[in-house]
Amino acid sequence: GVSIRPAKATQPDALQTRGIEVGFVYTGELFHVARGGLTDGPTTNGLVNLSANVDLETLTGWPGAVLYADVLYIHGEGPSTRRIGNLFAVTNIEALEGVRLHEMWLEQSFAGDGIHIRLGSLAADAEFF
Repeated sequence: GVSIRPAKATQPDALQTRGIEVGFVYTGELFHVARGGLTDGPTTNGLVNLSANVDLETLTGWPGAVLYADVLYIHGEGPSTRRIGNLFAVTNIEALEGVRLHEMWLEQSFAGDGIHIRLGSLAADAEFF
């Protein structure tokens, strides 16, 4: 697979000075089943990951508050269902095509940044891997 991440700017842009960071990552994969399975041949799939991290203290003056959102767009057709015919996906980005909200949460920090509370839709593995 191939992942594309834009280079970071050396100077802050208009969004960054307001406390807004936007992220973009594209991952594309090409598989070719040479023999066996249901059919021989190539398949491609990809994942677009868009994220936004908003420092609400910088943007609005709300002390210790951060808003985060992460959206995924999965496209293409991986090799598992079309070419191989197995039950478990060959790749970790293979899924039915569509847009999915991966995470969206509001975090509030307290006690001089010693305590953080997040409310929203959180990925279970985001903090541990």
